Amino acid sequence: MVLPFQVEILLFKLKSLFILLKGLKKKNIHIICYTGYLYDDILKDSKKRELLNYIDILIDGPFVLEQRTLKKPFVGSSNQRIIDVKKSLKENKIIEVKW
Repeated sequence: MVLPFQVEILLFKLKSLFILLKGLKKKNIHIICYTGYLYDDILKDSKKRELLNYIDILIDGPFVLEQRTLKKPFVGSSNQRIIDVKKSLKENKIIEVKW
């Protein structure tokens, strides 16, 4: 159960994140975001979806200890994907970055 004060804190954090991302993009800074959410789930939530407009690369999925890897750069476990957000939104499908 989410309590009202918890909702207010989450909304404050979300608003602060928007301000930060907008400021960084104005300075033409590329943004890489790590999240435990899956890209597909982010698309279903309008507020989280809006954040994607400011993110260049998204590393999605939760860290899974049993799938831990050192072979795939920038991720902790093999289930995580490195997604080119701009291309994915434009082409309406997940475009992974291969490093």
